[in-house]
Amino acid sequence: MNHEVNISQLPSAASAFPALPPGIGFDLPPQQSGAPEPQVDVFRSVHRLLRGRYLLATALAAVGALAGAAGGYFTQKPMYKSGTTVQIRTYIPPVMKADLDTTMRISQINSIVQSQAALIQSDRVIAHAMESETWRAIGRPRTPEVEQGFRDSLKVIVPRDLQDMIIVTFYDSDPRAAKAGMDSAISAYDELVVKTQDADITNQKTSILVGQQRQLRTDIKELEDAIAKETTPYGTTDVGKYQEKKLDQILAAEEEIARLDFRLALLGEPDPSNPTSKGEGRHALTPYEIAQHDPDMQELWKQRHDLDSAIEKLKARGATDENREVKSTRRQYEAIEKKIKDYAEEWNKDGGVSKGSLVTGSTVPATPEAIKAQVARLKAQRASWLAEAIEIKAVKESVETKRNSITSKRKDLDGVEERLTTSATEYKMQMGIGNVIFLKDEGIPTAPAYDKRKRTAALGFVLGGVIPFALIALVGLLDRRFRYSDQARDRGVGPALLGILPELPRDLHDPEEAAAAAHCVHQMRTMLQISGGTRKVYSITSATSGDGKTSLTLSLGLSFAASGSKTLLVDFDLVGQGLSSKLKIRPEHGMADSLESGDPGESIVATKVDRLFLLPAGRHDEEFVSRLSQGMVHQMIDSVRADFDVVIIDTGPVLGSLEANFVTSQADGVVLVVGRGQHRSLVQRALEQLTSLGARVIGLVFNRAISTDFSSSTASKSMRSVRSMVHQASPAQAAKVNESLLELDPVSRTVALDIRR
Repeated sequence: MNHEVNISQLPSAASAFPALPPGIGFDLPPQQSGAPEPQVDVFRSVHRLLRGRYLLATALAAVGALAGAAGGYFTQKPMYKSGTTVQIRTYIPPVMKADLDTTMRISQINSIVQSQAALIQSDRVIAHAMESETWRAIGRPRTPEVEQGFRDSLKVIVPRDLQDMIIVTFYDSDPRAAKAGMDSAISAYDELVVKTQDADITNQKTSILVGQQRQLRTDIKELEDAIAKETTPYGTTDVGKYQEKKLDQILAAEEEIARLDFRLALLGEPDPSNPTSKGEGRHALTPYEIAQHDPDMQELWKQRHDLDSAIEKLKARGATDENREVKSTRRQYEAIEKKIKDYAEEWNKDGGVSKGSLVTGSTVPATPEAIKAQVARLKAQRASWLAEAIEIKAVKESVETKRNSITSKRKDLDGVEERLTTSATEYKMQMGIGNVIFLKDEGIPTAPAYDKRKRTAALGFVLGGVIPFALIALVGLLDRRFRYSDQARDRGVGPALLGILPELPRDLHDPEEAAAAAHCVHQMRTMLQISGGTRKVYSITSATSGDGKTSLTLSLGLSFAASGSKTLLVDFDLVGQGLSSKLKIRPEHGMADSLESGDPGESIVATKVDRLFLLPAGRHDEEFVSRLSQGMVHQMIDSVRADFDVVIIDTGPVLGSLEANFVTSQADGVVLVVGRGQHRSLVQRALEQLTSLGARVIGLVFNRAISTDFSSSTASKSMRSVRSMVHQASPAQAAKVNESLLELDPVSRTVALDIRR
């Protein structure tokens, strides 16, 4: 059987691959002991959070800035101001003035002015102002919200340097409302405070109010005593609950009487409620008739109805009589039907005797005479309870009337007490006020007092533009995946970044991009040769599947073989078997037979690439994974070590395969492939597991880098010096190799094309 891969034979000149500038495909920082910690570059850190998302962030910022500016501008309204200066000329009797020094006299004046300022903002003045015709002409409703807005718009200030002045202003977005609010507030203050009656009239009014207060309190006390007296026999003032209890007893007695009447009818006795009826003897009742009086039969009847409805629903959905669910439901229906029939026969046999009395708790009497006696007792009890219920109803209505009267009088009392407080305040203030002068603004204000629209719009513009960038940066901070190669380089303590590989399309036509990818692979091979020392067995693995470890294994194998090294590729991914599939070598017996026999030589096959050999996985090797042991792997590696210059082992992902644990612990060096989009936590777990196995991790390879990330690497910069070497295969060469390379991944294909030139 021919196991050779169909790749064109390489010319001998391939081993003379030109030397490349150092650093192509690598980003290895110099190792310095005791070096100071680098300073944090804020702009670089922000760039790393936003890169790849700048277009989205810019679009959202533009929308947010415009929305914030519009919202800030239109949510604010210019405020207009109307003002009045109130001058309070105090009056201090000459007798008192002679006894007061200058300091005390100033203190007395300040006290009077402060009191007047408080009165201007009092609830009484504001309520009166909002009821004025001036304010009502504005057309605003009298609601708690509008009243609170009126209160907030009215500002009263007493300047420190003007002892007898009060500055009153009213702010509103409507200049007419600002003028109307100020005029109505000043007019209300003038009417309610300044123009009050003299002290004698005030004293007379106070006496009348005190009398009304005393009478209302007496009336309330008498009503409360009357309620307590009427409800004493019931032990509670809430007679409504007592009434409900009596009504429940009456209903229970009526239900029991009806049940006993039905029992008499079953025994052949005349209906007590119908004197013309005659007993016709006992007769059997149908289940439906029994269900009208017996709760147990009612429950059986309901169950049968539910089962019948269930059968109809099943048939409506297309179920036939042979349907298993229909049969099961019909069996339940027939069982309930039998229970109903048996219950009816037993019920008629026993004369309809069921549970005990709902009223007395006793069982139903067996003889007609006892039943009639019990019916008579129940009717007498019902009549007594009915009389009590009527009496309670009358008491309840009387109590409710008195309580309504108490509520009304308490409301009147609150009004009287409020008027007493106001009258006392007015009296005290009147004793110190001589004259009040109002200096009002003339006309409706034409220019706003302040306008915050532009400032708020500017603030909204800034915030609306900054917040989207902050949110996108937060997304970048929370994104724990590897998206760029420098994230793997700056990952923290651990192996260095050996190099990066670009993400190439399958139909790659750009020769420079293909050459750059091939040079990255060659440079990684060069660094492994130079820094490897005695290492010759390398294991290529990844945290999870799909990171491109098989592609890197094949690419490095091609590069090592082209450099003159006798190279063996080992497909130790017994489950995935990606390397054998790519090279189209799938023998019946492969790695598993080599491990069992201890001699892999018989399973090794040569490819058409000079110095490149493959130890493939067999078709059924995945069944052998559970029987792997460390001794088997160690013996296999030792048996091929002496025969080859380089051994590259493609094994399964370290977090998901058993074979990776054995291979990575036995290899001279381990290369961990990190694919773009891989989660950092998985890479960290993979490194921790490799460390616990004693594996020698020599570096990371970042795979599927995007074009911008790749173009900024040292590989791209170094490629400028070798662009003259880049050429595209001739049509004849392309036709010769393209068909054989179709199954290879893009990176391996570019390396294969590169080394055959």
